[in-house]
Amino acid sequence: MSLAPTPSSPIAPQGTPAWWYVRWSRMAAVSATLFFLAGTHYPKLTIGVPGDGPDKLLHLTAFVVLTVLFRISGLASTIPRAIGLMTLLALFDLSLIHISEPT
Repeated sequence: MSLAPTPSSPIAPQGTPAWWYVRWSRMAAVSATLFFLAGTHYPKLTIGVPGDGPDKLLHLTAFVVLTVLFRISGLASTIPRAIGLMTLLALFDLSLIHISEPT
C-alpha cells in the first residue's frame, strides 16, 4: 500500500497552506462538535417555551453548521456522507438527552 498522492486522494506536503487548511478545518469541525454536545447538555438552559421553536431552530442551525464544517474539512468526503454523519450525531445527541434527563 502506497502513501503517495493520487488524483482521488491528494495529500498536501506538510507545512504547505493546503496542509494547514486541512488541519485547522478538521480541528474546527471536531471542536465545534464537542462544543455543541457539551453546550446542549451541560448548562440546562431553557430557551423559550419547552418544545417550542427557538430550541429546535438552534439545533437545526448547529447541525447545518456542523455538516458544512465536516464537508469542507474532508472528514466527510461527500455531501450524503456528511448528512449521514450528522444523522448519526443527532441520534447520539438524542440518546444523551434521554440518558441525562431525569424520568
